[in-house]
Amino acid sequence: MRTCEPPPVPHHVLLDVFTDRPFTGNPLAVFVDPGDLSTAAMQALARELNLSESVFLRPPADAGGPWATRIFTPAGELPFAGHPTVGAAWALAAGGHLAADPTGTTTVVLREGVGDVPVEVAWDGDRPATCTVSVPVLPVGGPPPADPVQIASAVGLEVEALHPALPLGRWSAGVPFVVVPVRDLDALASARPLDGTHGEIYAVTPIGDPEGAVRWRARMFAPGFGIPEDPATGAAAAAFAGYLAEVADGAGSSPQRRWTIEQGVEMGRPSRIEVVVERDATGSLAAVRIAGTAVAVGEGRLDLPPDT
Repeated sequence: MRTCEPPPVPHHVLLDVFTDRPFTGNPLAVFVDPGDLSTAAMQALARELNLSESVFLRPPADAGGPWATRIFTPAGELPFAGHPTVGAAWALAAGGHLAADPTGTTTVVLREGVGDVPVEVAWDGDRPATCTVSVPVLPVGGPPPADPVQIASAVGLEVEALHPALPLGRWSAGVPFVVVPVRDLDALASARPLDGTHGEIYAVTPIGDPEGAVRWRARMFAPGFGIPEDPATGAAAAAFAGYLAEVADGAGSSPQRRWTIEQGVEMGRPSRIEVVVERDATGSLAAVRIAGTAVAVGEGRLDLPPDT
């Protein structure tokens, strides 16, 4: 007599990413070894949780191998995203799936849709601290938006609110973003998502002179993808690294530059993303890394319907 196996009851941990304070940063659900879930089941779970992303991890076939990693928004699957990558590595470390090295770092490889993504986990004693992602696809610039008036209007601003010394840009490190520099923090605070036809918009402003600024404030709008605003967007920070290297790095003579991006402030969920750009001997972009930490805020289980 055949019996029907009950559907799995996947367990998840809930993190806030790119922050060390609960209820700030960007929320993320992490499912570590949730069983053999179908794509439809993972999508259903992500839709039910309705966070900007949920991530599903399966253990490697061999010790030290890559963790199979799939990232879902409520609407679909992503090949790469920054805050799920940082959060996944942090959750694996916090859950005892990685060997702690209190005097150094541990590297875990996440096999995402874009390819293998190494993440270096630094430790504070036996607890994970900063997770540094080696961005798998270097940022590439595309043709900038042709009509500044349209772009300003898409985020509820007059064209005069755009930054007078910084151009609009279009950059991608796997996920494309329109970079919209605005005049100052007041202009950034006034922005709001009105038009989703231009794709994902990354509105930014420097804290200080653009060439010397090491801190930037950012907001990310993607109403066309069901995300009016995101409190911390690692993929946008990775893409923006290309813009920074080209536009805000002076002569580009330094082999390494670092910037801090603050996001989510206007949403009441402040986050902090560290960006590192490295150049080779010719001055060309050689590597981009994004870094941040996370904090656990809860956990739970979800019952899947039998037909999922």
